[in-house]
Amino acid sequence: MSAPAMGMTPLEYVDASKREREVGNHRKAAGLMWQATQATFIALADAHGVELGSVDEGDLIDLARGLEADGSVPKWRYRGGLAPGSLLKDHAEMGVLESYQLELAYETAEQFIKECLHEL
Repeated sequence: MSAPAMGMTPLEYVDASKREREVGNHRKAAGLMWQATQATFIALADAHGVELGSVDEGDLIDLARGLEADGSVPKWRYRGGLAPGSLLKDHAEMGVLESYQLELAYETAEQFIKECLHEL
């Protein structure tokens, strides 16, 4: 593996996030979606043969830029997909989002994760 193991698959994190949302643990759910996003980027790195030193935000941004660099995908394909996960990380840490913002971030992150996994 090109980065530290996460413990669950991206979809397992998504499902765990949904369970936490259902019982009202929104900050924990947001953190799980961030972990789903990280796990997705680990899978992308592995699929593209890219070494990923860590799963911190800076390394994931660099990976996203690298995956977009050859022009085979739209310029913001991966960086745009990283954004909702990053926003959910901020919510998990600081509680920064209103409920309607959370729903959009969850939906967008889940859609990106599922699209990426389908393409692998």
